[in-house]
Amino acid sequence: MSEINLKPRSEHVGREFTAPHEDLYRAMYRFRDDLRRAEREYREEVVAIREKLGVPAVYTETVDVHRYSLAVQVFAAATVEAAISLYAVVVFGGENHDEHFRWAPADKRLRKIFTHAGLDVNEDAEVLGLVREIMDARHRIVHPFSVEYLGSEQATIEVPNRPGPDESADAAQVATRRVDRFFALMHEIDPENGHFLAVF
Repeated sequence: MSEINLKPRSEHVGREFTAPHEDLYRAMYRFRDDLRRAEREYREEVVAIREKLGVPAVYTETVDVHRYSLAVQVFAAATVEAAISLYAVVVFGGENHDEHFRWAPADKRLRKIFTHAGLDVNEDAEVLGLVREIMDARHRIVHPFSVEYLGSEQATIEVPNRPGPDESADAAQVATRRVDRFFALMHEIDPENGHFLAVF
């Protein structure tokens, strides 16, 4: 395999960029708002049931909350992936994106960008850990696994030691905090190009 010779670009005059991560980021927060609304409405319903019927009704997360939580987490991952792709294009140009920065896991792609841009970011850096956590949560949602049974009277084949998705409202809150921290760190690590990853 030949040596990769990528040179970062510092001149952006005349270059135009799309920022698909911004739309994904806003969608993530809209789903988070939907989740909060679903929580609030059901909490109010539980209070009304307690008052009207005098029964000890308690709040539990609803199917709507779980659905919105999953959506938040998937859009969190899509936001970060889109931001990493844009960052590669900003730093090395669109012609280098597909060949060098498209197919590896998101944290590996980001580390590769840092390395070739001459930025000293360790494998255990917080920004890379955040990307791994965001993507792991997404993978548990979009890459389900199957379990095989050996017949009605036999034991199940051992289930892989792989956690399923976290559908809780807390998981959605964690996802949005991780995405926001990712963008803050990107601005700190590469102030020259990090502003291209601004989200509003």
